[in-house]
Amino acid sequence: CGERPLAALQRAADATGGTVNDVLLAAVAGALAAYHRTHGRPVPAVRVTMPISIRRPDDPMGGNRFVPARFTLPVDDPDPRARVKIAGAIVRGWRAEPALASTDLLAAGLNLLPRPLVARLFAGMLRSIDVDVVDVPGLDHPAFLGGARIERLWAFAPPTGAALSVTLLSHAGTCGIGLACDRRAVADPELLATCLDAALAEVLALGREPHATARSGAIRRSA
Repeated sequence: CGERPLAALQRAADATGGTVNDVLLAAVAGALAAYHRTHGRPVPAVRVTMPISIRRPDDPMGGNRFVPARFTLPVDDPDPRARVKIAGAIVRGWRAEPALASTDLLAAGLNLLPRPLVARLFAGMLRSIDVDVVDVPGLDHPAFLGGARIERLWAFAPPTGAALSVTLLSHAGTCGIGLACDRRAVADPELLATCLDAALAEVLALGREPHATARSGAIRRSA
């Protein structure tokens, strides 16, 4: 679905008191609402799965530290600022979930099961999901491969049972946004891409409003 400057997403996040993650979710919500309205089947909410980082400052480098949060995301609010705040409240609620403390124990138990069984388990869980949204922080500086500078990175996460996946991968200040659809569930992926492009523009415009104030500091990916 193209690319956007990471700074533009951060300005929108600052203007709404949210994070880059919240801005992405608000854009996805707006896109899915517009897509369903165009097809004459408006929906109030969609079921989302999103990996939420649980890495602590004292955790060792390397490896993954996240949990796959599953939640219902309202999409029918026409105000993009409200959608950012709704998304932020949902994600913060997940981060405060006491059950997150059991993640390592659960992962250790799943690791003892046969891989085909674990794959079927997660595939069954994701079949009840409408969209998989992923926000991946990449390198914030130039990188090279075989002497050639890497200009852009895009990730297309497989839906793995969901109707579609939206993946934002940032690299050296630019966010590549990839959209992958199950054609059996998304009949018009070109329209969906157009809706997402328009929804991103709507949300990013919040960072250009006269009353928007920029806050200095590191990029905030999630609350």
